[in-house]
Amino acid sequence: MKYFIHVAFFALIASSALLAQKIQPGLTVTDGQFSLSSGTLAQIENGAVPFIEGKSLTGGKERFGILLRTSQGASPFLELLDGAGKVVKTVSVNEFLGKSNAGGVKLVSSIISAESHNAQIVHELTLASGPAVLRTNILVSGEKGNAKTPEEIVVTFSVKSEAAQALSVRLLLPIEGSAEVEKNGAVLSGKNSPSAIAVSVLPSAESIAFQKSVLTVKGPAVNISGETPLLWLVARPATGSSQATSKTAAADIIAAAAKAATDPNIVVVNSVSKLNAQPGDTVTYTLTCKNIGAGDATNVQLSNPVPSGTSYLDGSATGDGTDMTFDKAASTPPQESKVTLLRWKLREALKPGHEQVVTFKVIVE
Repeated sequence: MKYFIHVAFFALIASSALLAQKIQPGLTVTDGQFSLSSGTLAQIENGAVPFIEGKSLTGGKERFGILLRTSQGASPFLELLDGAGKVVKTVSVNEFLGKSNAGGVKLVSSIISAESHNAQIVHELTLASGPAVLRTNILVSGEKGNAKTPEEIVVTFSVKSEAAQALSVRLLLPIEGSAEVEKNGAVLSGKNSPSAIAVSVLPSAESIAFQKSVLTVKGPAVNISGETPLLWLVARPATGSSQATSKTAAADIIAAAAKAATDPNIVVVNSVSKLNAQPGDTVTYTLTCKNIGAGDATNVQLSNPVPSGTSYLDGSATGDGTDMTFDKAASTPPQESKVTLLRWKLREALKPGHEQVVTFKVIVE
């Protein structure tokens, strides 16, 4: 199966401090008169952060889904477990929101791209095995109006640690409205909205349960090697003529995602070495491409534009086992042409569970 993956990183790196001072629009997918949104910790409305939120665009504008409220405070939001299933770190709602760092959890950054396509929330963790980084990446993927690749919101939970260890993640997601558990996912709905949200869990979850307004999702244990994705949540709107038909459509979406898990399934996690870079700084971008499906992914090709406001550092691109090419823009002599886009083609198939890491560096102008 061929994969052509174009990754857009956070734009305007030199202006990231300015972005943090403004309330940027959240990441939003619309389906008729229904919107599905997510965002960073700056998107606080009525005391809630829309982690995965559905909202009608007409009528009562009911909100439902996964919302993080400051009133939830010390309630656990995420737990890291070791290979034996023992909890090694708990991240509360307040710690995730950056309102507390007493438990060895420190919010480092929460930014959204200028194009409102990507968001990234980074926490530093203190574990018994040493320091670690929890990175929550949120992106809008797919194409609006394309039935084959519809728009959806993808949330990736990754951990970076220098200590070799097996870790799994358990999410304790506060639900407003209701949740109906499906195999490898859940259907979220409100009281009055005719639409619903299909939330698929990848790879196959070890357990999913809904009790007392909390949706608990536990992923399988993963051997950590550098920055390693642990779990993905994929959310899509489901809009039918009634709530019943929307719920059925959402369940079908989740079932199709679970069935597709037997095929190759490529997910890309992107990260940047400096979130508040200044002019003259060198910044490293890393793309981690992982096959979370069950089949070999062939002809995988990655591409990434050089972010605006930066210049590619010649000779800095890396990618063992790949063939690299560059798009360049002509410049007026005596200036040399500038690299505008980098491409990597994997020479071999990406097998299930395997990943490919490529990097490049830029200088902030």
